[in-house]
Amino acid sequence: MYAENHVTIKKEGDFIMSSYTHFTEEEKEQARNTDLVSFLRHRGETLKRSGSEYEWKSDSGKVTIRGNLWFHQYEREGGDAIGFIQRYGNLTFPEAVSCLLSEQGIVITAQQRVAEQKEKKSFVLPGASADMRRMYAYLLKGRFLDREIVDAFVKEKLLYEDGNYNNAVFVGRDEQGVPRHAHKRGTYSESGFKGNVDGSSPEYSFHYIGTGNKLYVFEAPIDMLSYLSMHKEGWQENSYVALCSVAPQAVVHLLKTNPHIDTIVTCLDHDKAGIEGNYRVAEAVRTLGEKFTVKRKSPPYKDWNESLKAGHGIPPIPAEEHPGLVRMKVMCRKLVEDYSEETCSRYPLEELQNRYDKLKKQAKSKKISPEQSYEMAGIAFLCAPSMGAI
Repeated sequence: MYAENHVTIKKEGDFIMSSYTHFTEEEKEQARNTDLVSFLRHRGETLKRSGSEYEWKSDSGKVTIRGNLWFHQYEREGGDAIGFIQRYGNLTFPEAVSCLLSEQGIVITAQQRVAEQKEKKSFVLPGASADMRRMYAYLLKGRFLDREIVDAFVKEKLLYEDGNYNNAVFVGRDEQGVPRHAHKRGTYSESGFKGNVDGSSPEYSFHYIGTGNKLYVFEAPIDMLSYLSMHKEGWQENSYVALCSVAPQAVVHLLKTNPHIDTIVTCLDHDKAGIEGNYRVAEAVRTLGEKFTVKRKSPPYKDWNESLKAGHGIPPIPAEEHPGLVRMKVMCRKLVEDYSEETCSRYPLEELQNRYDKLKKQAKSKKISPEQSYEMAGIAFLCAPSMGAI
């Protein structure tokens, strides 16, 4: 990015600001409501639109932006415009407010931006083609989807071919059957265009509601249809949703509007983003109460379409384990090995208390090493069974 007067803006750090200034509550509120899309574009940043939101790539991953609000998809952290400038500009609170209130910082407020979007952007389905030959060829021959599964969704008017670009269009409808969401997928290559139609409501993404108590959750519509192609028998009994992202809004909405569902099976991609998405969905479901059970079912390869292709003799893209979970498993194995009954002291609870007292004293001087912490955790790990599930 570039410098403007005394403000330099770069990803992951380096806003350089001047001295402290006192701000009124009105000024703080004005800074807080700065539209981040306009702010970033004014400084030459590239943003990608996704429905009613925008995506901005920071050095540490994808950040979703809507008006004055932002959310880091992988670190699960977010906030308003001031917090954004503090985080990515490495500024103090007053410095961030100064930046946003400067002549270069504010282009338009978030409320005005939302009003403009409502006025200019409304959800409209792309026009349909006269036939669906290109879409069928891509889904059946390129992605190996089962024809009966594809036919079923076409018949329900949940899938069709875009007349202008021959994209496959996956439609999400509300409770009255009105289209509220559409996801487009290019049909000329596997790595082609994909994205949500402007104005799409994320809570109504591509889905099917059955009579049973299970809801299967996927990242993309093709993953969902791939799973159904491999599990055809009685598939109509269950419910399915493709998030068209890794955000859980659609799951929460479907659970609120379909009380017969009480079991959620997360089937997101077998990679870092998908694994974290599984946990995000589970966390969102748990906020709805104790009625629900959440299970995880990961594909054996990178996603469900890769698994389907593998069954047809196509070399699949392998799964990718989450590095954090890999480290955790290694640590747990080491704890079990290091603190087996043969090597641990005769009275582990007494030893744990002694080590706790020592660490408590050392904590005041901040001289606790990771090795000491691991050792204490290992003793606690051994004590737990003998203490009776405390």
